[in-house]
Amino acid sequence: MKSEGPAGGQYPATGRPGREGRGEEGFTLIEMVVALLVCAVVFMALAGVLISTLKVVGINKTRAQANEYATQGMENLQSFDYSHLGLCQTASDAPPANLSGLSPVMLTNCSDPTYEDPCHATTATLTTMPVPAANYTCTKDDVSYKVDRYIVWADATETQKSLAVVVSWTDQAGNHQVTEQSALRVPSQPNAPGSTPPGFSTSSPPTVVNASGSTNSTVDSSGQLTSSLTITATTSGLSSSDVVVANFLALQNGTPTPQELSLTSTDGTTWKGTIPASSSQYEFPTGSQYFTITAIRQSDDESNSSIVVPANTFCPSGGCTSSTLPAISSTSVPSTPVSTDSAGYLTQDVTVSADTTNVTVYDTVSVTFETVTGAASISLQPGSACDPQGDPCTWSATISTTSSYRFPTGSQPFYFTAAQQSGNPCASSTTTSTTSTTSTTSCPTDTVDNGSTTAAASSPVTFQ
Repeated sequence: MKSEGPAGGQYPATGRPGREGRGEEGFTLIEMVVALLVCAVVFMALAGVLISTLKVVGINKTRAQANEYATQGMENLQSFDYSHLGLCQTASDAPPANLSGLSPVMLTNCSDPTYEDPCHATTATLTTMPVPAANYTCTKDDVSYKVDRYIVWADATETQKSLAVVVSWTDQAGNHQVTEQSALRVPSQPNAPGSTPPGFSTSSPPTVVNASGSTNSTVDSSGQLTSSLTITATTSGLSSSDVVVANFLALQNGTPTPQELSLTSTDGTTWKGTIPASSSQYEFPTGSQYFTITAIRQSDDESNSSIVVPANTFCPSGGCTSSTLPAISSTSVPSTPVSTDSAGYLTQDVTVSADTTNVTVYDTVSVTFETVTGAASISLQPGSACDPQGDPCTWSATISTTSSYRFPTGSQPFYFTAAQQSGNPCASSTTTSTTSTTSTTSCPTDTVDNGSTTAAASSPVTFQ
C-alpha cells in the first residue's frame, strides 16, 4: 500500500524516513559524560563545604571542652579555704600579662604534698589536706589539654588573691589557648594574713595581790578584794573609742567562771581599769590564774589579745594553804617543732596534757595559747583511769588540723589552769538495808569555802 506525497510523490507504507522520536533510544554517550561531569563538580563543591563545616564543628567542640576545663579548674581553686589557697609549685608557662610581676601565693609546708585537680582523683584524706595542682593535663577524644593555674597576691596588704586558669591545646586548626580569671577577697578582716591587728607594745600585768605566805590580806573569806586592783595595758593601733577588756576567773555561786572588766583610755594607747576593794561584783577564787587582755578595733573588727604573765595569785588572810588547792604537777607539750602552713593552720595534730592532784573529774582543766588573732583556750578531758575523788589524774586535749586556730611562727609556752567547781559531787554511793536507803558522797577535803584555781606554764612550743 502506498500513499501520495507532495507533488504526487509516494511514501513507503512504513512511514517517513529517519527517526520518528527519541524516547525509546536514551541519551548518547556524550550527553552522559557531560551530565556526570556536572554532578562531579556539584558534589565536589558540596564535599568541600561539608569538610569545612565538620572542621569548624570539631574546632568549636575542642574549644568548648577547653572552656569547660578552665571553668572546672577555677571552681576547684575556689573550693579551697581562703587561707589554704596557695601553690607548692609554679606553672610551666608565664602567667597572663595582667598578673605578670605579682607575687605568687606559695604554701610553706610542701615537703610531701598531695596535689588536687578536677581531672584526676585525689588521694587526700581527712588528715592530709590537698594542695591545688599548678600543672596538669586533661584528655578528651584524643585531644590533650594542658592546664596551668596561677594564684597571686592582688594587693600589698595580702587581703585579695587573683586566680587564673590557662588551658592550651592543639587540634587540626593549630595551637589554641583560653583563659579564665577571678579574684577572692579575704572572708573577714581578722583572717587577713597581711592585715595588721592592734598590738600590745607592752602589757603590764595586774598587781600580784599577795603571794602565798604574805601577811597582808588580799581577799576575804568570800573572795572579795581587801584592796583595790588596777589593771593596765599599753596598746598600739587603737583609738580611745575602741574596746579593751581584761579577762579572768571570778566566782559565781562558788564556781570559777570567766568574767571581764572593761578598760578605758584617753589616748587609745594606755588603758586602765580598777576593781575596788570589797566589791561584790568580782569575788576571786583562791589560788593562781592567768589574766588575758583583749583589744578590739571597731572600724574593722580586728582583734588581738595578750596573756598576762606571771600568773596572778589571790590568797586569803594567812596565805594560801597548798593542801586545799588544786595542783598541776607537770605538763606535756610537743617537744619537736610543730608544722603549720603559710597561713598558720596546723598541718599536724598537737596533743597537750597536764597531771593534777586535788582536782576531781567534775572540775575543769583548760589550756590557753596565743594565735594569730589573739589568745584562745580549750578544755582538757580527764583520762579514763582518773579517780573521781581527786587523786592524781592526767588530763589531755588534741588540737587537730581541722581546727580554726592559726598559730604565729616562733615559740610560746602553753598556759594551763585547773579550777575546782564548788558544789559538785565527787563520788556517790548508795547503801540499801531492809529499813532504809542511805546515800553518801566522798570528796577530797577542802577547807576553802570558795572554788580554787591553780596555774602553770609549759615549756615553749615551737611553730614553724
